[in-house]
Amino acid sequence: MNRSIVSPVVAMVAALAMTACSGTPADTASTTPADAPTTAASSAAPATSSDADTGTEQSVAEACMSMADPIAEASEKLSEIASVGTGDAQSAVDSWSTLVEAYRSVADTVTNPEVKAAAIAVRDDLAELRDAMEKVYVEQDMGAMSEFTDATSAWQASQTELQSLCAG
Repeated sequence: MNRSIVSPVVAMVAALAMTACSGTPADTASTTPADAPTTAASSAAPATSSDADTGTEQSVAEACMSMADPIAEASEKLSEIASVGTGDAQSAVDSWSTLVEAYRSVADTVTNPEVKAAAIAVRDDLAELRDAMEKVYVEQDMGAMSEFTDATSAWQASQTELQSLCAG
């Protein structure tokens, strides 16, 4: 894949993915000023497996906070790819799987039905985007470009929905 195409696409996705889960949800008590860097997501305790095991439903804020670290870690890996810009299309596509799996993992542990549904939608849209990217950039199937464009739009919409939900 052309390096000039891979880097901006991966950087955009990484930035948007980190934005969705790194902010403090509006319905949590926060002493952080609005213009200060948000660190609450990285210091918050993730949801415990006992929440999922006992059927205890998380609040939207708890569910969103439990997703922050795994999604940020996966997004950081995507950012590393963008900065290296290897130009290897298959490696870039394989790395998208990291983000898909991160969303799969958090969706499995979230007990809030709204947040769970939103995380599953993002995961599914990311998987479709990854698959379309593979068709266009790895398999060189330019006929799949509309699929790639549609998948990008769907992912952006589901990511925005999750972000809005978590922002309150």
